[in-house]
Amino acid sequence: MKEHESEFTNVMILADTHLLGDLFDEGQWADDQQFDIYANRFDQLFYVPETTQRYVVVGNHDVGFHYALMPHHLDRFSRRFNIDPTVEYVNIGGNHFIIVNSMAMEKDGCKLCHQAEETIKTLKDKFDCALSEECEEKLSGGYSRPILMQHFPLFRKNDEVCEFETDLAPSSLRSEIFREKWECISKESTDFLIKSLRPRVVFGGHSHYTCSKFWEAPYNFWEYTISSFSWRNNRWPSFLLLKVSPKQLKVQKCHLPHEHTVIWIYALATLLSISLSINKDFLNVEFVKKLFCHTGIRL
Repeated sequence: MKEHESEFTNVMILADTHLLGDLFDEGQWADDQQFDIYANRFDQLFYVPETTQRYVVVGNHDVGFHYALMPHHLDRFSRRFNIDPTVEYVNIGGNHFIIVNSMAMEKDGCKLCHQAEETIKTLKDKFDCALSEECEEKLSGGYSRPILMQHFPLFRKNDEVCEFETDLAPSSLRSEIFREKWECISKESTDFLIKSLRPRVVFGGHSHYTCSKFWEAPYNFWEYTISSFSWRNNRWPSFLLLKVSPKQLKVQKCHLPHEHTVIWIYALATLLSISLSINKDFLNVEFVKKLFCHTGIRL
């Protein structure tokens, strides 16, 4: 995985990097010392140069599902990775990114959810205002529909709605019904987000498998669920390259090598090394024999 990330950051050196949650397996249960160990390991694996800005989205494995989310766990994660605990707005080259904590989309009236909803309403007002010539508070770079990033996918029935791709969930899993607030955010929260923000594209993760879904009129945007970056969760891990301007957006999927491919490469490399070593030793013996025979020394 470290080798993959090294190649990944080499490709992305001129861009900004967004990681869509579940940085850890056991962030919910880790004490502060364990959390620091996990975070340091993550920083080592997903190192980016100073010229690249890294944005992290919080996932349920980082702090827990909504019902188990402890304020301290969310606070330490937010402080460590310098992100807002609920909703964050980022402007990159005049492109508007909105990063949402999926666990704050429960809409149950709790303090965390209320704060997230109020921030989204404030952002909605700013985007609506930017469409008006009379708006006094202009958005940097002008108006363009925002790019929404979160850990959970938007509401969908299951993965049968996804466009066909080679790295979809196994056919036996695609028909399994998604539970709201577990495999995806609720329909109510989905409606709230897309009606408030009118995104031009949505990125999420969580399900471990890829999914591309087009939301038709009146919304008109693509939603991309990105597969897990780990072989443990998915035999076909991948990441997305995003080329974006206020008027254009292009997405390219990049697959990591299949785990079996890497195993075969290591196996063949090992056999080749052994073979070369044996041949080298054999040639060395023959060379020594010739050398001593020509000099008249008996072996």
